[in-house]
Amino acid sequence: MSMVEKLKPGQVLEVLDTDSLTLKDLPRILENSDRELIKVDEEAGFFRLSLRRGHRVRVGVRDIM
Repeated sequence: MSMVEKLKPGQVLEVLDTDSLTLKDLPRILENSDRELIKVDEEAGFFRLSLRRGHRVRVGVRDIM
């Protein structure tokens, strides 16, 4: 189980990444999940991304908040 999967609703995970393609791909990956990208900081040689788990529960094809 990944750290993202272990997040409880409202918790924030900070991720450090050097791949600029992550900035393009991650929002699309998170689109159908209960997680959101809340902050991106570009620092010397890497990106600092903050992900937050929301309160949405997936039930079949519907989302319940």
